[in-house]
Amino acid sequence: QLQSAYAGEKAPSIRALDCYPGSSVYVVGTGKCDIWEVDADPDIKIPGHVSDLVSLDAHPVHEHLFVTAGAASRLYVWDARSRSAVGTSKVDGSITCVSWSPPRGAVLGV
Repeated sequence: QLQSAYAGEKAPSIRALDCYPGSSVYVVGTGKCDIWEVDADPDIKIPGHVSDLVSLDAHPVHEHLFVTAGAASRLYVWDARSRSAVGTSKVDGSITCVSWSPPRGAVLGV
């Protein structure tokens, strides 16, 4: 179970979830807009995503990369090692789901 990263608050709700391919490590987006990496020792990778997080997908080949989409019609590609965004794009309209194309993740579907 995730514990709150903020003193005195209850555990966050899970809004998006994916597993790095071939591992037991999960990437979790919460109702507090934080992005966690969940394994034996859960850790916040990105505190306070820029808007309400609605979708998240781990890259099918590069296990340190994942993409998120928020309510602000913007998607972000994140590097879990550096804990930073390595790409972003604004789209017309709202985003409800984002996913890397299988099997190599060469294209993002929005």
